[in-house]
Amino acid sequence: MWKSRKLKKIEAKSSELLNGPELLVHSIRDKDVCPQHQSPLYSAVPPEIRNMIFALALLYTYDKSRPFSTDTYYYRPDFLYRDRIDTSLLLTCRQVYLETWSLPLSRNDHVFWCYRGPHDASPFRFFSSLNDEQRALVERIHIFAQLYWFEDQHSEFSRTCRHPAFTLRSIHITIRHSDWWFWEHNNALELKDGWTESLRSVKRLEELVLELETIERDKDQMYAVAERFRKRHFTIRDGLVLKPDDKPPFKQEWMGPASYDDGHTYNIEGKYWFQLALERDQNVAGKPADQFRQDC
Repeated sequence: MWKSRKLKKIEAKSSELLNGPELLVHSIRDKDVCPQHQSPLYSAVPPEIRNMIFALALLYTYDKSRPFSTDTYYYRPDFLYRDRIDTSLLLTCRQVYLETWSLPLSRNDHVFWCYRGPHDASPFRFFSSLNDEQRALVERIHIFAQLYWFEDQHSEFSRTCRHPAFTLRSIHITIRHSDWWFWEHNNALELKDGWTESLRSVKRLEELVLELETIERDKDQMYAVAERFRKRHFTIRDGLVLKPDDKPPFKQEWMGPASYDDGHTYNIEGKYWFQLALERDQNVAGKPADQFRQDC
C-alpha cells in the first residue's frame, strides 16, 4: 500500500467536468420537509448514531440467492455472491432521503471487473455518467483487470486516469493469477513499471493498494515482483509522492478451482496449465473441480 507523503487540496475546475444528470436532492430541498419528530429515530436517537445506522444500511451486501459459480475467474474470497445495495431506505421519506442520498456513492468501494468478471464494467463510463456533485462523493474504487488493461500508454487505465472526472482518494488494483501475461502458457510473471505514470493525472489521489496473486508454483516470482514495487516511490501530481507504508506486505492463501468454465485446467502433478476442448453445449459449471492453492 502506498500513501502520499504530503497532501494538498486540489480543486477541479467544474468547467472541465462533464455535466451529469440533475440531482433529485436539489428539488426536494426546495419543498417542505417533515422533520419526523414523531419518530424515535429522530426524537430519541442521537444524530451521530442515526448516521451510523444509515451508513451501515447502505453498504454493499451479498445477494445469497445469486451465488457465483466456483469455476469462474471471479469466484474468490469476498466475492462469492453477486452484491447489491438496498436503496429502499431512501424511499422512506424526504428527510431520510436528504440525509442518505450521498451514502451509496461515498461509503462503498466501487468494484470494476474490467475483464473476466460477472459483468463488464468501465470506470471511464461510470464517472462519465455522474455529475460533478456525484463524482466528488466517490473516494475508493477496486479494479480487477488483466495487465494489458494497464501497461500500454494508450491503455484503458491511462485513458481513465486522464478523465477530468476521475478524482478519488484511493485506487485498489488486483492482478489475479489469470491476469498475468500468458499465464495459460505457463510464462514467467512480469509486471512493467510504466503504467504507474498514469497516476499523475488522478486528482486527490492519496493511496494506491496493489494486490498480486498467483498459484503456489509461481509464488516466489510474485514475491520478487512485489518486493521490487515496494522499493518504488511514485510521483503523482504537484510534487506529491506515493511511498510504501511501514507495514509488511499482507499475505494470504486460499483454495481456488483447478479447472475453469472455459476449459483452462491445471495439471497438479505436472504443474502446468492446458486447455480442454469443450463442446459448445457442454455444461461444465457446477461440476466439482480439483482445487489448487493461490497465494496473494
